[in-house]
Amino acid sequence: MIRQQYDQIVKYTTALRLGTAEAEEVLRRFTRGGPKHPTYRAIEELGRTVRTASGRSGPPTPAGGTCRHCSGPT
Repeated sequence: MIRQQYDQIVKYTTALRLGTAEAEEVLRRFTRGGPKHPTYRAIEELGRTVRTASGRSGPPTPAGGTCRHCSGPT
């Protein structure tokens, strides 16, 4: 699923990082009626995979912590 939706995940992530899309707008698109959007499902699966690989069951970093992958704030 992640592999199939990879290009879309990158597209939405890039738009959010560049500020060309608002998070609320993207979430609205993903959650609008009917079954879950395929890209949304893939992002959920990616999140579960990352948490499993890192051995964590909670959020990736504590509130106000530092991201261990990019050394930047969360």
